[in-house]
This record gives sequence, C-alpha cells and structure tokens, in this order.
Amino acid sequence: MWRKESTLLYVDKIHQGAKDPRITYHRHNNSLIVTNVNTRDSGQYYCTFSTTPKVEVMHTVNVFAPAAINNIQPSRTLTIDKGSAVTLKCSVTGYPRPEIKWKKLFCGEV
Repeated sequence: MWRKESTLLYVDKIHQGAKDPRITYHRHNNSLIVTNVNTRDSGQYYCTFSTTPKVEVMHTVNVFAPAAINNIQPSRTLTIDKGSAVTLKCSVTGYPRPEIKWKKLFCGEV
C-alpha cells in the first residue's frame, strides 16, 4: 500500500481516490513514481506491507521552489501623519522558506 500523508494512493496495484496521471505504481519493484513534480508533491509518503508485524517505510519529499513575493501591503506609496501607525505586510513563498528582511530607506535613497 502507498499513501501520501493520510491519503491512499495505491493498494496493491489498484489506484485509490482521484486519479493523478503523474503518479504511477510499479509492481515489479513496489516503487511509486511521481513525474512532473511540483511543490504540492512535498510531504510524507508511506509504503506499507501487510505483514505481521506490519512493515512501513516513510519517505520525506521536499520539492525546492524559488522565493517569490505573493503580496505586499500596502501596494502603493502612503502618506501618513506623524505619530500615526502603519502596518506593512509581505507574503512570500518558496522552499526552503525564504527569510524576509526589512530595510528603511530615507528620502532620496534608492
């Protein structure tokens, strides 16, 4: 049996759940093949044999992805009154998780 996290992928050679054509099972060597890998394929994969005692092997898959900025708030130049509060947000994705660093530029600085 093959599963990703708690989702069954294959029991023996029978595909379980929603069919993903990128994921195939090779019975001759009990291997799971994932093609055209993307970040959603990251996670824990388990190969379980129905023996007594049960034998299970876990594989951790981490798909590397470049850092990307998804959202910056506010998305425009702000003019605020002295003493006011402002919240700045920056949402990023990537693996490994990107580190966000903030820097204050003074007027005229680039």
